[in-house]
Order: sequence, then C-alpha cells, then structure tokens
Amino acid sequence: QTLGNGFAPGTLGNQDLKWERSEEFNLGLDMGFLNNRITGTIELYKRNTKDLILQENLPTSSGFNVVTANVGKISNKGIEVLVNSQNINTKDFSWSTTVNFSRNINRIEALANGVDAIIGNSLFVGKSVKSYYYYKSDGIWQIVDSVQAASFGQKPGQVRVVDQNKDGAISSATGKDDRVVLGTQLPKFTIGMTNRFTYKDFDLSFFMYLRNGTMFMNGLFGGGTMADYTNNRYNHIVLNYWTRNNPTNDMYGVGISQPYKNAIAYQTANFLRISDITVGYTMPKAKLDKYSIDKLRVYVQITKPFIFTKYKGLDPEFNGNTYIDDVPNIVYTFGINLGF
Repeated sequence: QTLGNGFAPGTLGNQDLKWERSEEFNLGLDMGFLNNRITGTIELYKRNTKDLILQENLPTSSGFNVVTANVGKISNKGIEVLVNSQNINTKDFSWSTTVNFSRNINRIEALANGVDAIIGNSLFVGKSVKSYYYYKSDGIWQIVDSVQAASFGQKPGQVRVVDQNKDGAISSATGKDDRVVLGTQLPKFTIGMTNRFTYKDFDLSFFMYLRNGTMFMNGLFGGGTMADYTNNRYNHIVLNYWTRNNPTNDMYGVGISQPYKNAIAYQTANFLRISDITVGYTMPKAKLDKYSIDKLRVYVQITKPFIFTKYKGLDPEFNGNTYIDDVPNIVYTFGINLGF
C-alpha cells in the first residue's frame, strides 16, 4: 500500500569513454604591400583527432537510442586567408575592404573496431563526419515511364530514386544497398567581404557572405510537414506538385503513397547573403564643443535584407529541420552613439 519511487536512467553510461586527442600543425604567413595599404594573413593547418566522441546509435532492444562513445579518427585540413586593403584614402572620401576565405576538408580516417562504415550514424571512412546517406532522387516517375516504374513496384507521381547497383530493385539490404552518400552539411568553402565607405561626415558599410557546398535535409518543405498536402496538422504552401496534367519533376503527386519521398528533400544550400548594411552620420566636432559633447553619431542598420539562393527552404544558412533558427527575418536598428 506504500508508494515506492523508482528511477529510470535517461542515458546509457559508457565506462570506456575517454577524451579526444588531437595533433595539429599550423603554418602561417603575414604579408604587407604598398606601405601596408594591403595586408594579409594566410594560414594552413592539419589536425588529426583520435578517439572521436560522437553519439552512436543503439538497437532498440537495449532500451536506449544512443550512447556517447569513441568511434574513430578524423582529420581536418584546410586554409584560411584574410586580406585587408585601403582602396582609396583622400581628404573627403575613403574606401576599405576586408576579405576572408576559408576552406576545410573533413574526413573520417578510421572507425572503431576496424569497420568501414557505421550506417546507422552515417559515418563512413573517407567521408565527412556530417554526411547524408540515403537514396538519390532522380525526379518523379512520369506516365511514359509506367512500365519501368511498375518493374520497381512503383507508379507515376512517386519519387523516383536511382538504382545504384543496376539490379532492377530498390533495396537497403546488405550487398544490395542503393543508398549512397549524397553530400555533407559542412561547406566546401566560405567567403566573407566587408566594405566600408566614408564621405565627409557620412559612413556606409555592408557585409557579403557566400557559402558553397553545403547540403541540408529540407524536411519542412521537401519531404513532409508543410510540403505534405495530406498532412492536416500544418499550414500548407503552394508547391509545384505532380499531376497528370502537370508532369513536373519538382514535387511528388498528391494523394499517392511515397515510400521514398525524403529523397527529394536533400537539397544543396548554397547562398550569397548581403547583410549588416549600416549608414551613419557623425556630427562635426566643432558643432558639438559648445554643448560639451565629445561625439555624436546617428546610424541605421539593416540585418539580412538580401539573399540569393536556389534552396527551397526558409533560410539556407541554417538547417531546415530545426524550425527555429531558420526562420528568415530582417532586423532594422536605429541607434545613437553619444560621448561626453
């Protein structure tokens, strides 16, 4: 008749877990030209990490989903470049630019127990630690492909995936797996550029940021949620769905079972963003002295006003499955810098 409080652990402990260990080599070069009107830094690096710590999936029979474990070795190598230039510098007008470039190659060198892959964690020797492993989309099955689609047990309007091993079937079975590494969440390279202008007492600056080579699983608009017209829990958006009168390859057919619909959700998330546009005016000091004011500057800043991308989600800078950080927004800021 007495209530006894129990305890159930939320995570599984790992007594063999140990710290990651890294060895890194860096080579840097600082430069200056034209009386340091142009300065720059180049850094090359290579970092090898042993005993990589990641969440490793477990069979459901264990009672837990994942365990934190040392799963292998990875390497990171790349280059970082920073250049500052004073393009124009006259009495009334100046223009300066800062450019940075970064490229990193992330690669799994070995996995625990000598295996080549841990498929459940999308970890593969020779590939990035942030890889996507799934069927590769080949558009939508069309009416003219009805016979071929039927040979795969499919029909027009369904997402078509690539039969990688050419055995006439789509399978994830060992030895017959048609899934491949589609891409990685890590970019191939990033470039940032800031330009600053001054004209007498006015100033203008803006930031440009380019990211290339990133892939995201766009579950929000690609393979479900708002993209799924049959899902009544969410608001819907207008997409170019396949119909017999609209034989598109953009989106699968409405009301048709979709065993591989997620294949269409893996999208390249390259983009060019123009952000942090700031316009300011600084009051001349001669006009401020009589008020015992040392500095007065008023400015307006616009954050994230423009982006150029082919990504079909909300914001390609963030993973489209988070639903929180990837909501696009433009922020307007008005400010005053006042000093005495």
